[in-house]
Amino acid sequence: MGLFLYSEFLNDRNEPFRIEIHDTDFSGTETEFHVGADGFVLEYQGDTEKPFQPIVGSTVTIELQIESGSQGLNNATTIEGFLDDLLTSDEDRFTVVIRDEHSATGGVFWVGILQPEQINTADESFPRRIELTASDDLANLKGIDYNNDGSAYTGTDTILTYVLNCLGKTRTTQHWGASVKYLVNNTYILGQETTGGTPIENYKLLNEDFYTTESGIIEYISAYEMLKQICESFMFSIYQARGVWVMVPRMYVTLTGTYSAKYFDKSGAVVAGSGAYNTVKLIDQTPSSRVQRLTGGEYGHLNAYKSVRRNYTFNGNIPLINEDLVTADLNSTTFQNSVFILPSGGELVCQLQLNLTLDADATVTGEERAIRFLVELEINAGAYYLNRPAALVGGDSVFILSDDDLIDVFTFQLGAAEWNTTASNRLQWFTPALDYEAGDNSPTMFGFNIPGIPADATGLSVKVHLTPYKADGTTAGAFTTAVLNDTTLNFGSVNFFAGDDVAYSGDEIIYSATADNKARDILELDDGIIGDQISTTATRGAIRGNDDTYTAADEWSTISAPTDYDLILRTLVSEHLAYHNVPREVLRFTLYDDVLYFDDVFQFDSRRFAVMNMRFTANLGEYETELIEMSRDGSGITAATGPKKPIRNPKVIIDKPQEVETLMGLGSVNKRVTLKLGLDYETNPKTKFNSKSAASGKATDFGTLLRSADNMTGKVEFVLPEADGSNGDVLTTNGSGVMSFTTPSGGGGVTAQNFPLSFETQLTSGDYFFGNLRYGWNYVVWNRSDNNMQLGYFELVSAMVATDDYTSISVKGIAGSMRTTNSVTIEFSLWKGTNSGGTGTFSTTEQGSTTVDYDTNDEMKPLDFSATGLTINDGDYIFFAVRNPSYSVREDVACSITITFS
Repeated sequence: MGLFLYSEFLNDRNEPFRIEIHDTDFSGTETEFHVGADGFVLEYQGDTEKPFQPIVGSTVTIELQIESGSQGLNNATTIEGFLDDLLTSDEDRFTVVIRDEHSATGGVFWVGILQPEQINTADESFPRRIELTASDDLANLKGIDYNNDGSAYTGTDTILTYVLNCLGKTRTTQHWGASVKYLVNNTYILGQETTGGTPIENYKLLNEDFYTTESGIIEYISAYEMLKQICESFMFSIYQARGVWVMVPRMYVTLTGTYSAKYFDKSGAVVAGSGAYNTVKLIDQTPSSRVQRLTGGEYGHLNAYKSVRRNYTFNGNIPLINEDLVTADLNSTTFQNSVFILPSGGELVCQLQLNLTLDADATVTGEERAIRFLVELEINAGAYYLNRPAALVGGDSVFILSDDDLIDVFTFQLGAAEWNTTASNRLQWFTPALDYEAGDNSPTMFGFNIPGIPADATGLSVKVHLTPYKADGTTAGAFTTAVLNDTTLNFGSVNFFAGDDVAYSGDEIIYSATADNKARDILELDDGIIGDQISTTATRGAIRGNDDTYTAADEWSTISAPTDYDLILRTLVSEHLAYHNVPREVLRFTLYDDVLYFDDVFQFDSRRFAVMNMRFTANLGEYETELIEMSRDGSGITAATGPKKPIRNPKVIIDKPQEVETLMGLGSVNKRVTLKLGLDYETNPKTKFNSKSAASGKATDFGTLLRSADNMTGKVEFVLPEADGSNGDVLTTNGSGVMSFTTPSGGGGVTAQNFPLSFETQLTSGDYFFGNLRYGWNYVVWNRSDNNMQLGYFELVSAMVATDDYTSISVKGIAGSMRTTNSVTIEFSLWKGTNSGGTGTFSTTEQGSTTVDYDTNDEMKPLDFSATGLTINDGDYIFFAVRNPSYSVREDVACSITITFS
């Protein structure tokens, strides 16, 4: 890289500036040029509506003059050739360096990259004016993935390392030497100074949190998004000023005026020169003042916000291990991720893809012609090993060889998966059957949920084993060796995914101002991805302290009193509201001084202001600024954490065709049968039976999904009938899993209308309420203590009249408590009463009841109870009752039910 063009000038305050244009393809003697009357114009593109801005970009405009001999400099040929190259070369070829004598970084004032598309040429004779624009290159990070030259960063890194990685992807880093000031940060956060270094040196992040892997493809966030997320999490602002990258909490800097700076070079090493930084500049109109305010400014205001909302969208899937397998890795290579901490009860999902190519072996006979591979994973997390055996259960599945011979192939049954401390544990299953006689291919993908681990465990490792079995379920050393020699594992991968919580992977965080500040708007922050302890304190993930071991201090621990909000919550949201809780004044002034910087703090009328926008005309010493008054009011703010919302639960989708005839027990067939299976682990395993197209005869993407009940602890087997039943038949069971079609018996019973009911339980002990008080419907009140039911009205809409004699009654539906306490138990019951004609009392008998515990507001739960062996006569009234047994508070209960007699 060589210095190609340069210009030097003095501004009207007699301060020297030098502009340099560097060319990566140039070597030789530099050429001088003259600049226009402005010298150069430096602009910062701040958002004037938001006092806090995580990333503030800047641009420089230079008016370059082309001169031909008699006009002064004879540089026309050189500069016109430069302009041609600028338009046709890669954008990173030409860079701009501006130097001045004030900078603390060896004269560097600003560095940027020339933008080829922003060239304006005046249509005039020599000297001809050319307007060039350069940017600090931060915006270019939006199109650059945050990775290590195409490979994923792994393990944990300090936040300082993350920031330097991002800045290192700009195309101007070559203009800072190896040991010079490159980045400045400070030890202040939340308005006070930390100990033991700056926050960006103390905290670590887990790299695997910031990319996802699906089907072997890694998706990265951009370097710009990574830098933005770090700045928002700590309320830092990053921009280029004073010849370095500045990353400080500007809100606090503005209030304090001076803070303890710490300089780092490009490698992250501390550079000498740290100390007091950023002196307050006093704005005045007196000639003796350095910063003078020119006339013609204006005043405005920004309104306050009433609350701040931020959605935390940690992606929920961490690719713990994503490695390609080759044949040499089998039985030998252990893949591992040593930094991730799997929490107690935390679930995993494993996805394994095996593309097995089996060469033909025409010499085999008998049961060796069809084989299945036993796939085993040694999965280890901390002190625990995962065990799930695959047991052979018989050879009753027909497999069709390529020559149309039929052979019985063994089937298998999977045991329950569990973690324990036995090191010899393995997780097992079998591939579909393969034709070893003529050769075969099996592109097979397996996916399964792994149960929660008993205790916290650091690190995860896996080793893959592969063993062939003959069709009859036997194997031998010589046979195994021969088959593996004929097998090629040409591609495969092992992927583990972990959610940030057993049930949830996201939160919505809301902070509100309890004091009435007359504001109406809500400040919507961008979604956050850094920090995962917002979900539960047991969750492990992004944040680390100074090492890779999890401790309580790693939960983004508080800087001050333990009773304060966690640092991550305070910086993400509450501190934003503290600076938005009151209206603030906006000043639009033109200031005059020799050198001002974007991070200067301005004091005007005894108040502090920060720069949001600035346009600096170098040759005039003029700064067009937009200043925001920085007043922080952290009182009257309350934090409300919203409901956890799953963003993306661990999931594996298997949509590749798999031959499953050996699993289905198809019996005698005359051709190979192939089904498409789809496994979806969003909640429970579901098996998909695809529909067949009548036109093509092939399986479509649509079908029927079957899944098992939740929380099963054993296997349940159902035997379907051999033939269909008659029209109107129902499928029944004998209680032992054998299903049959049965014609339903007559005499039906009556079913109540399924309409929503709402009840109000009173404070008096034992009171039952009936009817729909919420909608003003009729009701009756019965005090259980005297066993009498007093009629409120003649029409009893909550009661049903039996139209026949019955011996059983059932209730099915849903019911919810719109509670006002932390938890409540509601009793639901059925009572029989004799019709008294609308006056007097009822003699009542309880027919059946159940209780339901509610823990959250508006929680809906199933309602299902019944009673048999009853005597219900034609004309009896049946009442549905709701009661709060604790009677400590009033409760509203809503339900939608169906009541059936039989």
